[in-house]
Amino acid sequence: MKNKFLGKYRIGSKRLSDWDYSQTGYYFITICAFQREEIFGEIKNGKMILNGIGKIIEEEWLKTAKIRSNVRLDKFVIMPNHLHGILIIGNTENVETPRRGVSTAASELNIPANPHHHPEWKSNSISTIINQFKGICTKQILTINPGLKRIWQPRFHDRIIRDEEELNRIQDYILTNAENWESDEENLRKQF
Repeated sequence: MKNKFLGKYRIGSKRLSDWDYSQTGYYFITICAFQREEIFGEIKNGKMILNGIGKIIEEEWLKTAKIRSNVRLDKFVIMPNHLHGILIIGNTENVETPRRGVSTAASELNIPANPHHHPEWKSNSISTIINQFKGICTKQILTINPGLKRIWQPRFHDRIIRDEEELNRIQDYILTNAENWESDEENLRKQF
């Protein structure tokens, strides 16, 4: 039974197969709440009003750059059911993230393996950063709202930003996301 669905019913990755997602670059990230539930706050008069959960997410997103010397943040917005942000990865040589529990040296120190660790996740890659971000947010959110079963969709969307024109377009999209909430296709589709 264990191998019954192996290789079946799996959604393929839209990521570039030959791209190292830990290398220097600008990345547009979208992370959605589980089943796109509006649990991060609400839009009032075109402005996002964060609730307690949304404030945790904002605080942890900002910490992402503070605890990693290779990461900078650009524009971001937390919406009722998702987060959009531009994450910039710079020099990744010799960067460790012990606060969030990822170290390439763990096996050398005889530390038990993390059951949630995926060996294909490279230290300081987009996947590792987002996994750690979602994990710490989940832990804090469940302390204030233990009734929630799941906070995040299992995956996230990323896009490599290729030039300044694309960067400017995405920055504008992020900055106007809240005021365009009422006419957003994804939001409208959910209402019917």
